[in-house]
Amino acid sequence: GERVGPFGQEIFACQTLKQVVLSFRDNRITGGGLPQFGAAIGQSQLLTELDLSFSGNLVTDKFLEQFGRGLSACPRLAKLSLDFASNRIAGDHFGQFGADIG
Repeated sequence: GERVGPFGQEIFACQTLKQVVLSFRDNRITGGGLPQFGAAIGQSQLLTELDLSFSGNLVTDKFLEQFGRGLSACPRLAKLSLDFASNRIAGDHFGQFGADIG
């Protein structure tokens, strides 16, 4: 479940990606790889649309915030859809996450 970080590095190393749809639903991901995954997305120079599902995992607030910081570096990201339903995230942390992705 924690190989999501290296996986993200491999996928987003492709600098010609413009649209990405990925689902990691119900994989027991705790979030440890999310900061690395977000940072990899942030390196995508042409990415304009991103649709990710991490629902049904074990992600916590700490890793969600770090993931958001990485996303904020993606210069052309205009359309973003994220699903983190059924994780271990307290509702009061989504405001900071929104501020991180700007």
